[in-house]
Amino acid sequence: AIFAAEEGASHLSTRLMWRCFSAACVTVIVEYLFNSCLNGTFLYGRAIYNLSKFNGLPGQFTYRSTPSFIFLELFIFAGMGIVNGVIGAIFVELNKRINNLRRKYIRTRRRKFVEVLVVAAISSTLMFLLPTIPGLSSCKSLANVRAKQMYFYRFDCPEGYYNDLATLLFTPTGGTSINLLFWENKDAFTG
Repeated sequence: AIFAAEEGASHLSTRLMWRCFSAACVTVIVEYLFNSCLNGTFLYGRAIYNLSKFNGLPGQFTYRSTPSFIFLELFIFAGMGIVNGVIGAIFVELNKRINNLRRKYIRTRRRKFVEVLVVAAISSTLMFLLPTIPGLSSCKSLANVRAKQMYFYRFDCPEGYYNDLATLLFTPTGGTSINLLFWENKDAFTG
């Protein structure tokens, strides 16, 4: 949703963006209330059900189809959202300045093509080199994991072990990495 808003931002007004945001909030709240009424868990105790999908991966010992959050935890999530919003605003400002420099110095098609090649080469090289640097990642035993072993990447570790950083970097998108971070043991990844 954020990517779609970003791509369409040049054609959307601020007023329309606020309308879309408000509609999305109302949709989430109505869906929550509707599901809560159907499940008979409407405002059950102080827990809020069906509000998030951080419920682990199938096969994990702690997998729950419906996670519960205490109401006060939502304020922590809101605080995290505010802090990340500020970090995002700083990133956008830096991106503007970098784009101004690019507009000034990279004008020809050839320079633009070389720029893409350099960025792609640096990104892919870093992605494959980072898990090999001692101290950034380590080999952990697969005997201690909760999820299925198919979610963990061996990379340069011996049989029966996985590389924690390679697992996070090479896992396909779709929430698998996030669920591994949320639901695995504290020592599953180097921190």
